[in-house]
Amino acid sequence: AALSQFLTPITAAYGLSSTEQGLLGSIFTAGFTVAAPLLGYLGQKHPMQAIGGGLLVWCVANACIAVLGNQGDGWFVELLLCRVLGGVGEAGFCALAPLVIDGSAPEGRRGLFLGVYYMAIFMGQAIGFIGCGALARQLPEW
Repeated sequence: AALSQFLTPITAAYGLSSTEQGLLGSIFTAGFTVAAPLLGYLGQKHPMQAIGGGLLVWCVANACIAVLGNQGDGWFVELLLCRVLGGVGEAGFCALAPLVIDGSAPEGRRGLFLGVYYMAIFMGQAIGFIGCGALARQLPEW
């Protein structure tokens, strides 16, 4: 959600081509798509550890994006690496959270618990769009 709100100023600041703009969004999805089934399978025995590992990878990737700047040759490749790792990290908890919810929700309420989980994904995206859009308008210099 945040990328779409900041893509115009990022493009202006760093002179990204259309191809580079497309890669920034799609590489995250590629990392998520490849990692989700693999992490879902591997996390069946220890889902909480896999979720925690995914969260750690996601946090580190996003922290690296925050401090990464246009620092000479290779910065864009580093940015893409952070984005793909963000997708891998998010897959670590998104693929396994339904398993944990299903196993821990009270009998007869699993559907409700899973419904709230899936609703929260889209509510978080909507809040991200709104919040990042407001933040982007407050940062005219960037």
